[in-house]
Amino acid sequence: MFECKICGRQFNQNYNLNRHLQDVHKSLPHYIQDDDPNLYNFIFYMIKNKVNNMRYVGATTQNSVKKRWKNGKGYSFNKEFTDDIKYYGVDNFELIELERKTCTVYVAKRLEEEYIDKYKPEYNKSRCGIKIMSPKMTLAAQRKLSNIPGWYENNINSCRKWQKNNPNEVKKIAQKRSIAGAHSKGRPVICIETGIIYPSSNKAAQILGISPSKISECCRGKSKSYKNQHWKFVDEIEENNLNDED
Repeated sequence: MFECKICGRQFNQNYNLNRHLQDVHKSLPHYIQDDDPNLYNFIFYMIKNKVNNMRYVGATTQNSVKKRWKNGKGYSFNKEFTDDIKYYGVDNFELIELERKTCTVYVAKRLEEEYIDKYKPEYNKSRCGIKIMSPKMTLAAQRKLSNIPGWYENNINSCRKWQKNNPNEVKKIAQKRSIAGAHSKGRPVICIETGIIYPSSNKAAQILGISPSKISECCRGKSKSYKNQHWKFVDEIEENNLNDED
């Protein structure tokens, strides 16, 4: 449950709480990471363009600003900043450490916002960008954890533990999926309603402007139909017809 700290009302999902904060209290959204009680070693820093004096302010849990800078390759999310790094060159940017502090994510966000309000850096597109997640976590897991309450983390950790303890099984599953995917993409498919045969699910999707994965799911029996149409692999229909004749 997520509780509104202004009026005490409780919500099942963080999304509903944020809608409530916006519509009723005209307040900033609540982030799940803000409830993290753990302490992190933050470095608050500024990057200054020596040519045009434009600045960027940020915070990092890396052990140095230089490591976060990644030789100018760590800011692909900010197009203007990235374009200037390429144009002026990394040597024309100065790395300035503002402060080091051990605190929670919530406190770090507020401090970063204070620095942004103070310096008004031209490259920053939002008041805060801090998001603490394990660097070992996959991108898919990061997206899920950013929207789903913390209980989901146990499932991810359990899955990772199984993968670590069963490397051979993981390899077999990956090979099986790869072979099945390549095989299904090259197999002719037929739309039962129209009787039209297509060279593959991808080609059918391209012609009809629909999803190839949904067609494949119908052919493999994972879905009954897609957009009120039934799909089958042509070779399976031919095999069934031969079996019926026998």
